[in-house]
Amino acid sequence: MAQIPGSIPITGKVAPTDTTDTFATHVDVFGEGGYMTVADQAEREAITTERRKQGMAVFQNDTNEMYILQDGVANSNWTLFSGGSSVQSTKVTLTSTEILNLGSTFKEIIPNPGAGKFIEILSIYALYSFNGIAYTGQNTDSILIRYGAYGPGLSGYVTVTLIPFASVLNRTTDKYIFGNIGFGNGGPINWKDNSNVELWMFSGNTLANGNGEVTIYASYIIKNL
Repeated sequence: MAQIPGSIPITGKVAPTDTTDTFATHVDVFGEGGYMTVADQAEREAITTERRKQGMAVFQNDTNEMYILQDGVANSNWTLFSGGSSVQSTKVTLTSTEILNLGSTFKEIIPNPGAGKFIEILSIYALYSFNGIAYTGQNTDSILIRYGAYGPGLSGYVTVTLIPFASVLNRTTDKYIFGNIGFGNGGPINWKDNSNVELWMFSGNTLANGNGEVTIYASYIIKNL
């Protein structure tokens, strides 16, 4: 059996001095491939080429996310690990400025998971905070939700209201809303792979004046096709 070039032969297992010794046997970030933990994206992307291996996993502490080196070992090959069917959650706040401009500048609430994957929304709740000035407008000036790949005029486009103008945006008190929109459950909205989820309003809406904010709480699963 040939010796492995460039290596140091080890004839036994690496272990501490005895079973009561609490000292570590190795440091993960000095190994090649396998599993590592890093502080942030900068440290993850600074892992040297010699310590990279396709398929290795790195946990990033500042975001509590796992990344895998997939289809290569360059920084462009880092892929967020979705964990199969693990439930994720997000909290997004829309300021009054963002609400008033939703007709032209849409608000992403869940990022695009990438090619070959889609987002299944499990639940969406919202809190409308009045803040002193009610919005004025008409019943069509509601906050809508969609998969970003389905814009007006495109195949699969469906209008689904999340925050109605009447009873929410025009009210003078706070309001809790449950978004019963049927994501992934045969409801009225069409899911789309390789697409984010965003909030929007019709262009040319008459919404004005208000200073309330909306906070969205969503739970979802990233699924593979």
